[in-house]
Amino acid sequence: MKSILKGLLVFAIAVFMLAFVAACNRGGNDGAPVAIVDGRYKSPVQLTLGKVTGTSFLPGDSIGDNPLTRHIREVLNIEIVIDWEVPDTEAYINKVIALGPHRLYPATGPIINNPKKDCMALLSRTEWVFAPPTYRSDAAYALTNYTPIREFGRYKEVVPGIFQNNNHGNMVLYVNKQGHGLLIDPYPCNLPWYSLPFASLSIDRIIEYEVPFKWQGISVLPIHTPGHCYAHAGFVLDWNGIKTVTTGDTLQYGNGPIKVGLPIMFNNTSWPRKGFIATFKRLLSIKPELVLGGHSFSFFDDGILADWYNAANDSQALAEAMLVNGDTMKAMTPPVYDATLFAGL
Repeated sequence: MKSILKGLLVFAIAVFMLAFVAACNRGGNDGAPVAIVDGRYKSPVQLTLGKVTGTSFLPGDSIGDNPLTRHIREVLNIEIVIDWEVPDTEAYINKVIALGPHRLYPATGPIINNPKKDCMALLSRTEWVFAPPTYRSDAAYALTNYTPIREFGRYKEVVPGIFQNNNHGNMVLYVNKQGHGLLIDPYPCNLPWYSLPFASLSIDRIIEYEVPFKWQGISVLPIHTPGHCYAHAGFVLDWNGIKTVTTGDTLQYGNGPIKVGLPIMFNNTSWPRKGFIATFKRLLSIKPELVLGGHSFSFFDDGILADWYNAANDSQALAEAMLVNGDTMKAMTPPVYDATLFAGL
């Protein structure tokens, strides 16, 4: 049975809007702050974006007019306008860079022209005032802290019946002895990534955080796992006597040193309520044995989650100490962004 978590649409909006920001323009406001009333822009806001050729949609829909953009227009009063189209991802990146600072950057914050170079420079400049302690400093970096059973194509078999996508996304596939499969993927809006023979899936059940559902007699518990973004989900289930949790990109860890640095871009994960601490605390209460993270990272927990939780709390304390009032939620939310916009989702 195909299921989708209530809130994944909002997650998709968050991801989609990050792409929009790369080529956005507040219509009629010349970049000035726009009033927000009850989580909705009072005046219409126009966002322009580019398009990579080949995106597939259901009949009658397009990249500028589909359930997601209609939802954004209805709920947030934001109108999406397609401004240009390019043939591939490389051309898209080059086009975005060529747009210039006035189209790329918000009113505040550091300018990032070269993501790798400029982000590393930013981290270096902040390191002397923000130096969180490192846990497991002698541990060797690795995608896992165990040896997978086997690897084939884009998958590795973690334990009998659990197959994790091999660094081409975040899919985890559970296959029981009867041959039935449960596919968990945090990014259902990006099916074209996987070269599947279809571009969309129908939804026959809506599921919610902390409300278990059954698959082939197995109880699956969706949980809220903020940190990578706010509207993010994890799934907990017992598999042949092993308590497992899939976390997607919120936990990209297999083995190695552990520390939590300052976020260098806004992704609606303001500390502490929308950041990693909430996720690590929830996972510690669940006590999973096997954690299946994003991009092939996974581990059997031997105190790793406790180290992550402690590292996140250390960084929270350091961040608060750098502020006059200690309010990291306010400090990590851009001035023109309504911090309550997605609150409670």
